[in-house]
Amino acid sequence: LAQMAIDSINSNSQEIRVSKLASGYTRVKFYSPLPAWAERRWSLVGRKSSQSGSLFCYDLEPDIAASEMEFAQQRLFNNVVEE
Repeated sequence: LAQMAIDSINSNSQEIRVSKLASGYTRVKFYSPLPAWAERRWSLVGRKSSQSGSLFCYDLEPDIAASEMEFAQQRLFNNVVEE
């Protein structure tokens, strides 16, 4: 988390990518490790999915996706990019 904050201060925020799936879910792709507490959070609210090209990803239900992206930006200093 400290490295995420430092990167953010240096205008080099770690990036996550989000995309809408045909099922209505939102897929969130991570390219760098997360703190264990954040990964546990997404394991509870979403379902881990396999996705090539990213370290790991989660599929989130439509009704919680927006609040989870806000959480990622505020608490994890991530830059959220929509695909």
